[in-house]
Amino acid sequence: MAHTHARTCERLADQADLVTEALRRVTEAVLGSPAVEVGRELEAAERAVRPLFEDLEDDLTVVLAVEGTRPQGLRDVVAEIHIGGDLRHLADQARQIGEIASARRVRGPFPEELRTPLGGLADLVLGMVTLAAAALREPSAATVADLHDGPNAAAQRQRLLYERIIREGATDPTDVLDAVLLAASFARCAHHALSAARFAALFAESP
Repeated sequence: MAHTHARTCERLADQADLVTEALRRVTEAVLGSPAVEVGRELEAAERAVRPLFEDLEDDLTVVLAVEGTRPQGLRDVVAEIHIGGDLRHLADQARQIGEIASARRVRGPFPEELRTPLGGLADLVLGMVTLAAAALREPSAATVADLHDGPNAAAQRQRLLYERIIREGATDPTDVLDAVLLAASFARCAHHALSAARFAALFAESP
């Protein structure tokens, strides 16, 4: 069973790498310099996440069918549900960020007063997602501890962004809407990155 579970974790880690790459590309598309080829970044991100949803659904079906009746296989079932669910949510956020990036192609780049704090939030969250993906291959309580403050730090950056928007008050309403939606997506990514790493460590420690 240990070998089977190792294969499950490796497969989920490979999928986490795809999600990480997709998030990196859509973030570059929405917040990168004007020279960024947004269409190319979005196409590459979509190529990463398109098969992921099917893979995750197929994985869960197979695990339930093959392992679900064996007590030793229940750990893989739970891992697929929780970690696979977190990866699916992260892929959903990549798609939502991609939709914002696509809309900004018409609206133009974010003004600097929004792009700078959004960039800081994005850097924080992408770092968390990258660390969580690595944690699926080498789960540890130390990694979870490193990630633990991430959602709070993301929320703090959100708050500072919103305070700036409310205080300055002159930003275009469309820019505000896109910035708030983008910040909310990044915050949700932080939550699911921590969750995936936490469950990976839990299952690694289970007998």
